[in-house]
Amino acid sequence: MLARHSVPELILGLAPLNPCSQRLQNFIFDLLMQYSKGKSALVFCSTRKGAVESAQCLSQIAMRLGHSSPFVKSIQQQEKLKEASLSFTDKQMQSCIIHGVISLCTYGLGKAGCSDKRDYDFDFGSKPSWIECFSSLSVGYHNGGLSMKDRSLVEGLFLKGDIQILCTTNTLAHGINLPAHTVVVKSTQYLYDTVSSLDQNGYTLGQYAKTYGLTSATVKREMCGRAGRPPFDDTGTVIIMTRRDTVIPTEVHLYESLLNGCELVESQLLSCATEHLMAEIVQLIVSDISLAIEWLKCSYLHVRIKKNPENYGLKRGIPSECLEKHMLEICMEKIKELSEHGMVWTDEDGFLLKPLEPGRLMTKFYLKFNTMKLIVNAPGSSSVEDVLHIISRSEELSWIQLRRNEKKLLNDINSDKEGRLRFHVLTENGKRKKRIQTREEKIFVLANDCLTGDPLVHDLSFNQDVTSICTRGSRIAKCMKECYIYRKSYKGAISSILLAKCLHHKLWENSPYLLKQLPGIGMVTAKALQSAGVNSFESLAAADPRKIEILTGRKYPFGNHIKESLLLLPPKVEIKIEESECMKAGRLKLIITLYRTCQSATSNRHHYADIVCSNAMFYCYACNSNISQSNIYMFSMLFVFSYK
Repeated sequence: MLARHSVPELILGLAPLNPCSQRLQNFIFDLLMQYSKGKSALVFCSTRKGAVESAQCLSQIAMRLGHSSPFVKSIQQQEKLKEASLSFTDKQMQSCIIHGVISLCTYGLGKAGCSDKRDYDFDFGSKPSWIECFSSLSVGYHNGGLSMKDRSLVEGLFLKGDIQILCTTNTLAHGINLPAHTVVVKSTQYLYDTVSSLDQNGYTLGQYAKTYGLTSATVKREMCGRAGRPPFDDTGTVIIMTRRDTVIPTEVHLYESLLNGCELVESQLLSCATEHLMAEIVQLIVSDISLAIEWLKCSYLHVRIKKNPENYGLKRGIPSECLEKHMLEICMEKIKELSEHGMVWTDEDGFLLKPLEPGRLMTKFYLKFNTMKLIVNAPGSSSVEDVLHIISRSEELSWIQLRRNEKKLLNDINSDKEGRLRFHVLTENGKRKKRIQTREEKIFVLANDCLTGDPLVHDLSFNQDVTSICTRGSRIAKCMKECYIYRKSYKGAISSILLAKCLHHKLWENSPYLLKQLPGIGMVTAKALQSAGVNSFESLAAADPRKIEILTGRKYPFGNHIKESLLLLPPKVEIKIEESECMKAGRLKLIITLYRTCQSATSNRHHYADIVCSNAMFYCYACNSNISQSNIYMFSMLFVFSYK
């Protein structure tokens, strides 16, 4: 913190209550009136819904003052807000503004956004006067549920000072430069899910339990850092609303250190030491136990364990000999876990270390150790549904939350009355589950809905989850493919290859909307072509360009552009299998030849095909070949199969 930059801190100790309770909202308006000095303010809330409700509560209290709202300074500001309120792309947001919801909100929560039990008698009969009242409030909200355009609009209005009070979540504290004079941290606790119990395979049993946790010091520091940031302001005020038992004299120094930027930085290596150690073993930097211990001693974790052992589960004043023994135990524990799951080879003495293929794959695809354990323990005969279940349980997607207001839509999707979905969340009796209860089930339902090609989910928050599911899920499926090929498991390899491609394109391989993969064809155009029987690349190639334009309602030369885009697709390939030689001990030598049946257009793209073969015992062989080279029309491979 700069010496010339003054940021007074105010820590309010409140009686113990639910940190997500709406009662906290009743304090915010008075605090802003007392400490904001008529300047901009950020109110950080623990949830998206809390940000919306806080904005509504502030708006309704300010509305009681009529045209003397303390957040509006001029007629010009009021006119800018009127104009900006019509610029949002979200129709629901526009409808909310017209019908009297007072916050910049994508979720219509009605007129009861404030928990204050006092009566607010508003006249909702006159829309023009209501819009005028709204425009004079200068209160908005910002969270991950807004579209990028709406988010940019809200951020711009706040930076210009047209929106003076912005209620938001902690996502705004990271990376976005939105300074304010006053920062209010509504609560230092948040609600999160904890797994109630796991089965022997690491699968979740039952529902998640709700638990309150403390906001990390890093997040709180980022929030407080928004107050009075130069060159936007010379002074600032931070107001932290927390429990009384956290501001007693023995604990108050925690917040003082936080606001002064003096808190200690602790190592986070211990929670991910297995992944980092595996990467060092794969790169042959660590080849035995002694080097592993030396590597760990050179880390910041070793420095902090010596300085603050209590933070890492050790007693203060622990002797150095015990500390070294503890570091050795950490190394041995991590290596034992890697060895038990076939990722690292060790000699009889457990001293030498060599990476095995599953460990290399975990490092290559940047997967978490718990995810790799699911992959290694998966049966070789896994179907596409089984692979999708493993992806749903992966640690890479554990950040996705199941919110209460999402359950109804997810239940409706899983009920699937129209028969759209390929797979469903099932009960133990094999029937479709009526209630989605865990994040794994949410991920499974969203993935199936997305892969239909015509998803029912259009909410931005869901779309963000789906994008992550498809991106990370495709990476996990590719790792599973290579792992199954290493294990010589044909069915699992085929299932993983298929699902990886489907997640990458967000379509099932037999979807009626396959044409969406072409540039210039969206959902509306694909449906128009599908209704006319043009639902494959072959039928599109045979269609006349003018017919395509008529079916889609597009102008010339749209049809020509679509036909040209077909030339960039991978070339068609024919497969020929020949028996070359019958060898001894029941071994058969086969030659598999790939013929490209057409000349591909000149392009910088290289198309590759995964070739997976299997004998009668489903023992697989695989390779990868380039099928797009213009000077090669034939590619031959030699496989030796064993049969009984």
